[in-house]
Amino acid sequence: MSRRKYPRLWAPIAVGIMGSALAAAVGVSRGWGAASGVEAAVLLVAAFVYFLGGSDSDAGAVLGNRPDERQVLVRLKSQALAMKVMYLGALIGWAVTIALKGLYWPFDLIFSAGGLAYLIGLGLYGTHEDRPIGPIGSTDALQDSPREPYNSMNG
Repeated sequence: MSRRKYPRLWAPIAVGIMGSALAAAVGVSRGWGAASGVEAAVLLVAAFVYFLGGSDSDAGAVLGNRPDERQVLVRLKSQALAMKVMYLGALIGWAVTIALKGLYWPFDLIFSAGGLAYLIGLGLYGTHEDRPIGPIGSTDALQDSPREPYNSMNG
């Protein structure tokens, strides 16, 4: 559970910051008229996320930073799917860029950053010495002492 103040505001603020960075990039490359249209769209999306975060739904609970365990699992699976889709997009862009004899180093950076983040995640969230691991498919790793009291009762 999040202990930050105003948890409902964090998702719209993140949308606003990332969208404003995108609008600035559009302004530099395409002109500030195009950037103003992008910024207007960003503000609409941020407002939508804010109001959705206040709704009484699964999406509202996740965006409003008040998820339960099931919704955290849904968010985790959604993040994993997003990562796979972004990797596939980078792979396709990498292949097209190589076929067109262009510079492919930006795609190498995407692959390297994703691989490094994956390895860091394994180190941070993976198994540790203090947590036992049971055989694949067993629940032994999830229990402190699996069924030992029950076996002693049966003799």
